[in-house]
Amino acid sequence: MQSGIDAAHGELIATLDGDLQNDPADIPRMVDELLARDLDLLCGKRARRRDAWLSRKLPSKIAIS
Repeated sequence: MQSGIDAAHGELIATLDGDLQNDPADIPRMVDELLARDLDLLCGKRARRRDAWLSRKLPSKIAIS
């Protein structure tokens, strides 16, 4: 990921997971919010995850605690 960021050109960089859990159609709305609020960084949060609870959701909840 870092190599891609280092090689990127332009004013903004958007990253996505490769597991198709994130919808690229969300990027324009996120860019609008980032610019409207004059932010340096904006992170999204998946509201309706389709992951297995024990192997994905639980470790994720522990990591952000």
